[in-house]
Amino acid sequence: MPQQTTVAVENSFIKGLVTEATGMNFPEQAVTETFDCIYDIDGSVFRRTGFDFEPNFTTKTIDRSNRAIREYVWQNVSGNGNITVIVVQIGNTLYFYEADGTGIFSTGAQTTTVTLTPVSGAPTPDAVEAQFTDGNGYLIVTHPYCEPMRIAYDIAAHTATATSITLKIRDFEGAVADPYAVDERPTSTLAALNISHFYNLLNQGWTSGNLTAWDTAQTTMPSNVDVMWRFVDATNTFTATTAIINSVVQGNTPAPNGHFILDLANQNRIGVMSGAPGIVNTTTGFQRPGVCAFFAGRVFYAGINFIGFNSNIYFTQIIENTMQYGNTYQQNDPTS
Repeated sequence: MPQQTTVAVENSFIKGLVTEATGMNFPEQAVTETFDCIYDIDGSVFRRTGFDFEPNFTTKTIDRSNRAIREYVWQNVSGNGNITVIVVQIGNTLYFYEADGTGIFSTGAQTTTVTLTPVSGAPTPDAVEAQFTDGNGYLIVTHPYCEPMRIAYDIAAHTATATSITLKIRDFEGAVADPYAVDERPTSTLAALNISHFYNLLNQGWTSGNLTAWDTAQTTMPSNVDVMWRFVDATNTFTATTAIINSVVQGNTPAPNGHFILDLANQNRIGVMSGAPGIVNTTTGFQRPGVCAFFAGRVFYAGINFIGFNSNIYFTQIIENTMQYGNTYQQNDPTS
């Protein structure tokens, strides 16, 4: 019996839309182009329905032209696991909507708002998205042009209160204008000592009293490898006699530093030296962290778009009180 040609039509699109294939390797049961369709696992195709207003919705008139729009679901508000607040950024303003568990959010709109205020010299934040995270009942907000902030929400009063966060670090960079080799003990008096080297010694745990004692006993000053507490006598008292100094192997390993705690964005070394001129300060300009996350009791900050900072991640101590949200440094002094 001769074969008969039949035509079989198969319309099983269980693989849905595939855009990364060519005519030579295109998979079966897939489509190359589709609009507003939903593909089920059994091959069924449904038209995606449009958006509609919520039942009993309310509206709020907000100018959204040329403004960034971003939302965040803030759970465990104020430490209450039953409270969820939807945070919506439109331009430089944060709006708050309390969720009541019905999925209808517009009726939960609150009158309280928070304004994103740019730092000095920064562009307006209106067109740039903020980033959000939450932890310990607080909302953390970062924006490339604004100082980070911690927002507390009063559940009873339905109000949000923002507190600016200043990120702080230990100074592990030091004064870069120090002219001496790492193991060089400069021939100088304390009064005439290069100001950058003086700063570095203090940042390495030296005190003015120790340096004065060294200056009185010697014609040189300590180097950047000299650790202050190594120069002690049998009674554990600092002394700068030649015998004590010669008994210490100097080496060429830089001494631990980081005694001074500075603002991350404006590292004012002149300020901690009581206005001493000639020290190079470090700044991030108007750039601030654009990304944040909360994990294991710490807040993580990153995304500073400034050379020397753009690949760094800063994280806080394990937070036990509200003063630690900006403490991105170890608690113990590494020079102690």
